[in-house]
Amino acid sequence: SCNNRSCPTCQSENKREWNSNTKEKVSNSPHYHLVFKLPSFLYPYILSHYKEFIEILFVSFI
Repeated sequence: SCNNRSCPTCQSENKREWNSNTKEKVSNSPHYHLVFKLPSFLYPYILSHYKEFIEILFVSFI
């Protein structure tokens, strides 16, 4: 096996395990999946202040 993380053959077991572990954690809790686009001029700020951005984002959805 090549162990390349992009190789579907080598990573199929890792992917299966990750999916299983994640499913166990998430399936028993209420959650939402949101996708949205931000203006590109905000990207530098978000990248340099990622933690603050995430905190603001989560507070705004409560």
